[in-house]
Amino acid sequence: MKARVFLSYARADGKDACDFFQKSLTNAGYCVWRDIDNLPGGAFWRQGIEDAIKQVDAVLLFVTPGAKASENVTAEWQTAIRLSKRLVPLVVAKTEMPPELLRYNFRDITTNATYQLEPSLVQKDFEDERLSLRNNLQQICSQINATVSETKRKYLETFIETLNGALSAEFAAFPPEVFKMLFHLLLSLQGELAAGRDITPLVESMASGKFSSDTWEWQSVYQSRISHVEQILRRVRDALPSISLPVVLVAMTQSEALDLASGDVFAGLPVEWAREFDALKPNLPPSWTDRYGSKPEEWKPFATEETIASLIQGEFRELNNKIDTPLRPSFIDIRALRDNRQLLLTLRANACLVVIDAISTWHPRLHAAFRASNLDVSANSLVVRFTTHQTLAQIQPSVGFLLREWLQCEFFQRAYIDKDAKCETVSEEFAVRKWIFNQVKEVVPALASKSEMRPYVNKFGG
Repeated sequence: MKARVFLSYARADGKDACDFFQKSLTNAGYCVWRDIDNLPGGAFWRQGIEDAIKQVDAVLLFVTPGAKASENVTAEWQTAIRLSKRLVPLVVAKTEMPPELLRYNFRDITTNATYQLEPSLVQKDFEDERLSLRNNLQQICSQINATVSETKRKYLETFIETLNGALSAEFAAFPPEVFKMLFHLLLSLQGELAAGRDITPLVESMASGKFSSDTWEWQSVYQSRISHVEQILRRVRDALPSISLPVVLVAMTQSEALDLASGDVFAGLPVEWAREFDALKPNLPPSWTDRYGSKPEEWKPFATEETIASLIQGEFRELNNKIDTPLRPSFIDIRALRDNRQLLLTLRANACLVVIDAISTWHPRLHAAFRASNLDVSANSLVVRFTTHQTLAQIQPSVGFLLREWLQCEFFQRAYIDKDAKCETVSEEFAVRKWIFNQVKEVVPALASKSEMRPYVNKFGG
């Protein structure tokens, strides 16, 4: 397995040394990048150089007075430092060095004997680095085997297989600094698994480019390689077992909220609908339409920036600390069920969580979609209705038209006549969180049995 090497030199006084090293390394099977050979005429120089340096394993810097004076050479070694590349300065002719380079281990090739010997020494360094990377991966695998159960070690198999394959290729798939960055990610996942925690949030953070830690020294490498990281972590994510709970959202988008506020949505409907919403509207905060986004998951039910999706995901994370197999929400727009009867029938037959925004039910489209779904009829459905605006719970009972509509819903029969704990109206954030946690916890064993996860059955039952 040979390294890829970038040669940085000044043509004025470094060309002969560069020619010699290029020939020696190429004959030994290394992939050598040099501007006069690899940069097409008319190419955008700086971008071409940066792209080349990103791909190589090491940068050989031929240090000469001309190199010190060259803006191009300076840009090359500065790029290598910024990208955390291995930088090997080779002193061809004595000159005062920039302070940034003084921390690197120089090789003096100003004499003929060292000049002739140096290519083989550089090659040995490259081979030693590759061997070190392999040893590092073996040590990490031993650590995983010693601290993580056999069942959970399987979650990291695809990650480890990718690294092994990349290290075994004739030319490694990644430069050394990328391997070191990936090793750090792998060790972070190992630490979470060893502690018995669900690694899904960490995997998602890593894959989205949001990962960081106090000891994280590879941020620039991580960001420049996020597409590769995402591909690897996607395979890890697919290997994770989970139990899915559909979450059906009865919530408007912002454009629908604006249409509701203007009254345009009531055209052609009974006059009571618009008149009674107009009576309710003064009791809503002036900026209530801003609580909605481009899709139902972006609805912000409380006076914070937290969306309904992040609130539910947060409670599921709390729940996952107490179960073996992570529970995942899958969000569904109530309107999507009108054109997907098979999904609707599946939701009726199995457990699902229905989250209703009381304001959104004044929108005729949302109201009709919920009533048509009959999801509140199923005894397996968990149904929670949010009356999060302070005066809504008090004012709505006096509004007759829509109240009569809702009194005919099974939700009200279950909540107020049957006293079914699976149906609830809530108005405060802590109550919402408590209800979601407690009610979802009760359905976990049934969900586990239906999702072919019996080997990983949750501690709550089964």
